[in-house]
Amino acid sequence: MLKVGDKVMVPRTGGGYTDGTIIDIHDDMARTSFPVGETFRGRPVNSKDKGRTAYKTVALKELLTEEQYLINAKVMLLNEED
Repeated sequence: MLKVGDKVMVPRTGGGYTDGTIIDIHDDMARTSFPVGETFRGRPVNSKDKGRTAYKTVALKELLTEEQYLINAKVMLLNEED
């Protein structure tokens, strides 16, 4: 079960995931924080905003632990080999 402080993979607007942390949980939703990368909300980020902390509220069922993320990635790679 996920809890406040857990490191998770947060789904990105354009697909994929980014490293984040759960900062609050209410019912079945989690407030997460994560560092801004090359894009934010699907748009390029200027250099002064890169690395700043951003926040996103996500359904708990959409978050992955790092272990779950790595397992999913491995399964996808194995399926590509078939």
